[in-house]
This record gives sequence, C-alpha cells and structure tokens, in this order.
Amino acid sequence: MSLVGIILLAAIAFAVLWSYNLSLQATAQSLILEVEDLGRTQNRTERFDRLRRRYRQRLRPSDQCTHERCYYKITVTNRVLAALRITPYTELKAYFQIRDDNPTGTLLEYRAAFRDGVSPVVHVQDDFYGGVDFFVNPHDADGQVVSNGLVMVNTTTNADQKAYAYALNVNCLTQIGGCRDGRNLLPGIW
Repeated sequence: MSLVGIILLAAIAFAVLWSYNLSLQATAQSLILEVEDLGRTQNRTERFDRLRRRYRQRLRPSDQCTHERCYYKITVTNRVLAALRITPYTELKAYFQIRDDNPTGTLLEYRAAFRDGVSPVVHVQDDFYGGVDFFVNPHDADGQVVSNGLVMVNTTTNADQKAYAYALNVNCLTQIGGCRDGRNLLPGIW
C-alpha cells in the first residue's frame, strides 16, 4: 500500500471516529435534556409517551413490570471506543419510575469503568412527588476523589441547582483516558 493510501485510510478512520464521538456526545446530551425536561413539564404522562416513541427499542422495561408499577431504562455507552481501547468503558443510564401510568421520578447513573478497578459513578435523582429539595453526597469533596456521588432534586428545587445537577460532562464518554473521578463526571457539583 502506498503512502497516499495509508494517509487516506488514516484520514477516513479519524473522520469516522470523530463523527462517532460527536454523535455519542449528542445522544447522551439529548437524553440528559429529555430527563431534565420530564421533571419540569406539567404533563409528565404525555411527555413520557413522546419519549417512549422516540427511543422505542432502546427504552427497556424491567422484568417486574405490572400495570401499577414499572421501571424503564435507556443506556448510552461508548462500547466501540472502549473495545478499541481509546477510552475506558463509560455508560450513562436513565431510569424512569412509572406508577399507574404516571412518571414519578427519574435517576441518571453515569459511570466509568477502568481496567485497574477504579469505577467512579454519579447519580442524579429527581423525585416528582416529594423527597428532598436539594441534596448532595458527599457534601464537601474539596481535594477528595469522588468515587460515588449522589445529587437529589425535586420539583421545588431552584433552577440553578437543577442546572448544576444535570450538567453531566458528556465528554467523559469520548475523552482519551476517561474521567477517573466523579468531579469530572459532574463538575458543577464537586
């Protein structure tokens, strides 16, 4: 193969990976916005039905669904980049709790899994009917590695706090070397 052929092949591979990265980040950001919007809207049942139509096969019900209660999950991963060993396996999961056909809450779980056993995870929980107004654990992580973080919000949480809670760093899905700390996964909180 000539030098021109090698350069052309490398350019094509780079363009494919670059477009995959952009698509993956856009998909993750769109899902985060959908989850955040579900917590803001007045007609959550209608909004969840639109979300269900949009994500079709990607929105998976749990095995224990009944007419009264069900949990649904959508997962976005960087499986391709992790298989190529460009970045550690990282996933964003969105869980939706449904009772009597009405959404009652959501949970975002964002996790990176490194080969050395490090696996930072952050959770953003939004309770639509009660719960705490705004809660962060660990509360004060100055200088500490956040390996497991939780942020809880509800319908009475102020807009600024919710914006920080949902400001997940989607670059962690595609960043070479990944994000080894919860402070990188959700930088606005810690």
